[in-house]
Amino acid sequence: DNAEGGKRERGLITVLNHVSGLDDPCVLAAVLPPEVIADLDGLRWTLCATDRCFRSRFWAHVFPHVKVIPVVRGAGIDQPLMDVAVDLLSRGEWLNVFPEGTRSQDGSLRVFRAGVGRLVADAVPSPYV
Repeated sequence: DNAEGGKRERGLITVLNHVSGLDDPCVLAAVLPPEVIADLDGLRWTLCATDRCFRSRFWAHVFPHVKVIPVVRGAGIDQPLMDVAVDLLSRGEWLNVFPEGTRSQDGSLRVFRAGVGRLVADAVPSPYV
């Protein structure tokens, strides 16, 4: 949210490399005050692969409630839930992405996928990155 307490005029994309399955919740817990994390309206959305975050019935139920958007590995940047991500950014929401598309086993950066470029190009107005 902006300083006046309203929605941002432009969306925000945070781009993180992906070293472990706990990157997103642990990074947020380390840098954000607890009251921000507890406020789901102010918390970020994140993209997560269906084969990672949605493979069990339990997590498939939990993750949508904590603003996780399922994406299908290998389905490309035009899959329907990428359109949802573009719409969220266009409404001024915060979206966290892991542009490598998978976790790094040794901590090195892997090749970035085209998804971040699509989100930046298609969201109106163009989001902060």
